[in-house]
Amino acid sequence: MKRLRVFLIGVTVHGLCLCAADAQTVYHAGPITAATVARGPSCSPACRSTETASSDWVDIPGTKVQMRLDSPSLLIARFTSESSCIATFRDPTGRLNAGWCAIRILVSPAPGAAFVEMTPSTAHFGKFQVHGDSGTSTLERSAGPISPGLVTVKLQYTIPFAEPGSLFSLRGWHLTVEAASE
Repeated sequence: MKRLRVFLIGVTVHGLCLCAADAQTVYHAGPITAATVARGPSCSPACRSTETASSDWVDIPGTKVQMRLDSPSLLIARFTSESSCIATFRDPTGRLNAGWCAIRILVSPAPGAAFVEMTPSTAHFGKFQVHGDSGTSTLERSAGPISPGLVTVKLQYTIPFAEPGSLFSLRGWHLTVEAASE
């Protein structure tokens, strides 16, 4: 009986450790108190695209928006765009592989403050579109709590490890940033 108790305590402690490692973060916020919307070039009569072939993060033209927060807030940003991704990269053996195109949403919580990636942060590994795909894709991120004041949100895109001939195009994009008070 004594051995059984020791074993059960060990399993219980181990189980608690696993739960702590897998814990989620939950923010509760009130009503939407501010919203900002930015749209890419019109698709009438024909869509004009914004493109990059860069393997570095590059600002997406027109996606930098600002909003004033009157109270501590949770920010929620959504980006939707028709897109096309032609992306290849070389693996360590030199073989050419299908790649992906990535977008990240950044926030600067105050004038002059550094931009940080909104969560969940995926670095280069978040796929907005994969090689050979085209169509509409959506990305949603959040940040908070953010202190009152002027905040700036911007988007960047890249083709991680891009080989020559890679191209990431966005058309008819739409960015919505909402602030919900705590």
